[in-house]
Amino acid sequence: MIVRQLEESTKNRQGRHRKKIMAKVVNSRPCGDSSHVLLTIDPGANSGWAVFDEGRLADCGMVCSPRTEPLPLPTMLRFERVVIEHPMIYPHGRTRNPNDVLKVAIIAGEWAGFYCHSGAEVSYVMPRAWKGTVDPDVCNARAHAALDAGERAIYDEAVKGIAEGKRHNVLDAIGIGLFMLKRWAQ
Repeated sequence: MIVRQLEESTKNRQGRHRKKIMAKVVNSRPCGDSSHVLLTIDPGANSGWAVFDEGRLADCGMVCSPRTEPLPLPTMLRFERVVIEHPMIYPHGRTRNPNDVLKVAIIAGEWAGFYCHSGAEVSYVMPRAWKGTVDPDVCNARAHAALDAGERAIYDEAVKGIAEGKRHNVLDAIGIGLFMLKRWAQ
């Protein structure tokens, strides 16, 4: 993905001029502007993320939080749409300590604030909406199987160096993207 930086001069509330930095994604394919770029995030202590460009997985990975470690993407890249998994506390669920889910909700809010501030349309998706009540291992296997060979290569390269037990965060972000793009039904 090639990113070209664009600058736009705007006036703030005090009437002062300031430069607004935006980006346009330029690909070898036609219609490669940022309106076709989707960012999905599985929030948590190890947040999984995935970028879809023109409906295909373009990049993915895992970071801690927007406070300590922003996504390793060009800083001027502006996403039109960001979808974040909405953390849930399920009555009689497996969560031993509901405060753990609240910590994840705080991180989800940090991601939302970061991208909302940059002008992206931020929305949330409930876990049961995109993955139902399917066993997490089965869900991750389905997400991986829904990728084509090129996308699998992107995933395989991105998770090198990530512990096996944490790769599910990246696959969850990919699964959310596939669901939002209607490439995968639960």
